[in-house]
Amino acid sequence: MKPSTAIVVATRPQDEMRDLIDSRWAKSTQRNYNVGWRRFQDWCREAGQSPLPAEPTTVAQFLLEQSKLHKHFSRIQASYGAIRWVHVRLGHPSPTNDDRVKLVMSAVKRKLGLRNEGKNPLHGDELVRTIRAIDRSTLTGKRDAALILVGFWLALRRDSLMHLRADASDLKLAPHGYYSIFLDTSKTDQEKVGRWFQLERRPRSILCPVKALADWLKASGITKGAIFVKVMPNGGLWARGLEGHAVAIIIKKHAEAAGLDPKLFSGHSMRSGFVTQAMEDGATAEAVMDVTGHTSTQMLMRYWRHHGTPSKQSAAKKIRMPGETT
Repeated sequence: MKPSTAIVVATRPQDEMRDLIDSRWAKSTQRNYNVGWRRFQDWCREAGQSPLPAEPTTVAQFLLEQSKLHKHFSRIQASYGAIRWVHVRLGHPSPTNDDRVKLVMSAVKRKLGLRNEGKNPLHGDELVRTIRAIDRSTLTGKRDAALILVGFWLALRRDSLMHLRADASDLKLAPHGYYSIFLDTSKTDQEKVGRWFQLERRPRSILCPVKALADWLKASGITKGAIFVKVMPNGGLWARGLEGHAVAIIIKKHAEAAGLDPKLFSGHSMRSGFVTQAMEDGATAEAVMDVTGHTSTQMLMRYWRHHGTPSKQSAAKKIRMPGETT
């Protein structure tokens, strides 16, 4: 029988301990770990090995074979993290602490590299086309336009969008025309310190997030609870907020309506779109990090999907060689 990693309501002290440990990781990370753990379980079943507790030699062999099957290190990293997660939460020593396993993992990382293929950023002309393809006369259209534009201009992860609330303590409209929005938690804010964002107006622009959000809130009548909720077929609103995967569905739907390939976009396309647009237009990494909340330029650069297009701050633009004209 497979060892269960499903998160259940705590009924015993050990269950409460597991729930507390689980809260250390974001829900999206836990979903990725569940997928990675199932991958390890399936491999162990075929190899005749025990996944829990797993021997270090078992994990090392698993990593070696996975490196032959997959081109992207992130997939193997998810399984590696899942193995540690499951062992710790169930009270077993983690085989990932073994020096041999660490050496194999380091070698796999070196072999595959850390290139981030990611989905395409939604920015520039593609963002404009996507917004224009939305029928903003409908309730659903107003919500979708607001969701995409708020997500883009605040460079939010899809899960962070789901945490935005319309309560008076979390959403304030300033006299000079912008919204202040409080985000109580995010992937990089597990302690729930929270932070305020300023959503600025872009007068006379189809991409104005303040107008889009105001239109949605007025039409929906939402004054508290989740800002972005499901619109029912009969026009009613589902009280609970949208789930993270719904963001990707919304983006793909309108990208396709705009004549774009929906497979190229995901719920992260707004965040990577803002980073890419800002960097291409000459914003400094520090200025962009003030919006995204990144604490290192290395992580920020994973969202800059410029595909070789020189930015306005490119060092190469500063170089003038003999015989060249400006």
